[in-house]
Amino acid sequence: MPARAQTVEEFYRGKTIQFMVGYPPSGAFDAYTRVAARFIGKHIPGNPTVIVNNMPGASSLQFVRYLQSVAPKDGSQFGMFNRGLMPKSVLEPKETGVDFTKFTWIGSMNSELAICYMWGAKGIKTVKDKHNLGTIDVRTVLEKSSNVGALKIAQKMAPQEMWNTYTALGYGQKPQIQFPGAVPGRLRPWKTWRPVEQATMSYGYGLSASLLQMARAYTPLARDGDVIPLTMLKRADEEAPVAGLRVTEGRAHEAMVAAEKRVLEAFPAADIIIHPDPHGRAEAHGGTFGETEHGTR
Repeated sequence: MPARAQTVEEFYRGKTIQFMVGYPPSGAFDAYTRVAARFIGKHIPGNPTVIVNNMPGASSLQFVRYLQSVAPKDGSQFGMFNRGLMPKSVLEPKETGVDFTKFTWIGSMNSELAICYMWGAKGIKTVKDKHNLGTIDVRTVLEKSSNVGALKIAQKMAPQEMWNTYTALGYGQKPQIQFPGAVPGRLRPWKTWRPVEQATMSYGYGLSASLLQMARAYTPLARDGDVIPLTMLKRADEEAPVAGLRVTEGRAHEAMVAAEKRVLEAFPAADIIIHPDPHGRAEAHGGTFGETEHGTR
C-alpha cells in the first residue's frame, strides 16, 4: 500500500519551530515577536513549541534573504521583518534582491498608516524629483551616499577584487586587540556571491561588523590609503610610526578626502571625519577636522 501523506497536525506535533525576527533583542520588533510567540503555537495544528531566534542585519533584510534562500520551506521557520522592505523591493529590486511574491503572509499584530511628505517650498512633487541626480562621478557618489552609484561601481569589479578590499579593511577578520570577546563579523567567501549580493554589499547589506572594525576601515582616509592595526593597549614605542597596509592608491585617497571635505562644507556639524591628518593637509571648516578640545575625531 502507498504510504499515507503526513497531515499538518502530525507534522507539527512534538516539534520545536522557530519564530524568527530580523532585529536584535530588546527592541520593538523583538518585543512584538516574543509576545506573538507565546500564543501562536496554540493556533497551529499539533501545537508545536515555539522559540524566538534573532537574526539582525540591514533592517531585517538579512533575515528575509535567509528565509528566501536558505531556510527550510516546510513551515518550521517563519518570522517578522520590516514591512517597508516590500515597497522597497518594487522600487529598488536590484538593491533589495528579494521577491516577496514567493512569501506567504500570515498576519499582522497591528495596523498603521504611513505617509511621506516634503516641505512645499522645495518644489519637490515626486520621489524622482528628489533623487534624480543625473550622471554623477565617484566623488558625488560618496557625497550623496548614492546606493545606486555604489552598486554600479561594484558591478564593474570582480567579486574576488571586491572581497580582497573588504578583507584588507578588516571585515570578516577578528580584530587582534588582545581583549576577549572580539568577533570577526560576517563576510562570506566571494565564490558564494550572487550578482545581486555583490551589488548590495557595496553599501553594507549582507555585511556584519563591529563599531571597532568600522572605525579601523575608515583609517585609510587619514593615512593616505593605509589601514592601520588596532590596539587597546598603550604601545611602548608610541613615538614610532605605525606601519599600515595600503588598500587604496593616492588618487583614490585624495578623491575620498575631498568628498568628505565637500560634505562638511554643506553640513558643518557633520561628525564624520576620521583623523588625525599626519601630513597637516586637512583644513578646518565648519565643525572640526582633526584634533579638537575633546580629542581626535
